[in-house]
Amino acid sequence: MQPMLADVALPTFVVFWPPLILLFIPICAIEILVLKRFWRVPVKTAVWPVVKANIFSATGGYLATWLVLLLAFFAASACLPNANWQGKASYYLSSIVLVGGRRESYEDLDWLATATFIIFAYFMSVVFEVMVLRGKLPGLTRAEVWRASWHANFWSYMFLMTVWVLLLCLGYFG
Repeated sequence: MQPMLADVALPTFVVFWPPLILLFIPICAIEILVLKRFWRVPVKTAVWPVVKANIFSATGGYLATWLVLLLAFFAASACLPNANWQGKASYYLSSIVLVGGRRESYEDLDWLATATFIIFAYFMSVVFEVMVLRGKLPGLTRAEVWRASWHANFWSYMFLMTVWVLLLCLGYFG
């Protein structure tokens, strides 16, 4: 088992936040277009709620994702303190929690940790965005706001995955 460092969360912000800040406008544009196309929400009406929802999702959703995974790690460690899984599984879970699925932080489990973090982040994005969008999109019921958020986040995450794969191919992650 490899020792964990106290400063491993900082590289996450250095690696992930600059691209996310650069991609913030296209992400909002994708979500606004999805709302316009599928739910007939006027662009003018959707802009500010979508921007606020994405700011809230990017900050609170990321923190909530990290906390949920951290709690899962501690719960698993407490339930199985002497189990044989503590080698690679412990390293894998701590990698997800501490470095947000950053690719360089673990050996052969990189794709699984990244996928786990992205899935949790997707669900948290939907939940956090619905908290902001509820009541802000005229003509949409509560269920439609949920569906719209699932749909809009699906397309924005597909865009992010495309960019991520492109960056991997270009060697951005090492």
